[in-house]
Amino acid sequence: MTALDSRVAVPSEDDLARLLQIGVVIEEYAEEKSARLLSDEVDDAEVRETLEEALDESDEHRRRLLSLVREMGDDIDESHVEERVREAIEATVPSPVGPDDALRHQLDSERLAGEYYDSLINACRASESIDEETLETVVETLEEIRDDEFEDAEKIETALNQE
Repeated sequence: MTALDSRVAVPSEDDLARLLQIGVVIEEYAEEKSARLLSDEVDDAEVRETLEEALDESDEHRRRLLSLVREMGDDIDESHVEERVREAIEATVPSPVGPDDALRHQLDSERLAGEYYDSLINACRASESIDEETLETVVETLEEIRDDEFEDAEKIETALNQE
C-alpha cells in the first residue's frame, strides 16, 4: 500500500518533495494514532511510555521531513494535514481494549512508516536526475528515521512476545 516500486527512481526534486510530504502525513498519522491509543483503557505504565515515546518521535520525524521539504522550496499546510488526519484517526482507529491492543496498533504504524521510508530510500538511490548533495541529505535523514521506525517495531514485537 505504501511501498514505492523500488525499480523506479524518483524522477525530479519536485517529485521527491511530494514523496517527502507523504512522509509528513505518515508521521502526522502515527502521532495522532499514538495520542488516540493513549486512552484511559491503557493503564499499563510501560505501554503508556512506549506510546508517548512514539508520539514524540513521530513529531520529531515530521519536523525533520518538513525541514527537508522546505529546503527543496516546497511547503505543506500543516494545520490542514493535522485536521484531516485527526478526522481520519477518529473515524477509523478504535480505542484500544487494552495494552496489547494498543501495542499492536502502534506496531502497525511503525512498520508502515519504516516500509515507506525503505522504499523511498531505494527510489532515491536509483535517481539519476536529482542533485547528488540533495539526495545525500535526504537519504541520510530518511535512513535515520527508517532505522528509528524499525527499531521501535522490534521493541514492540519483543514486548508483545513476552506477554
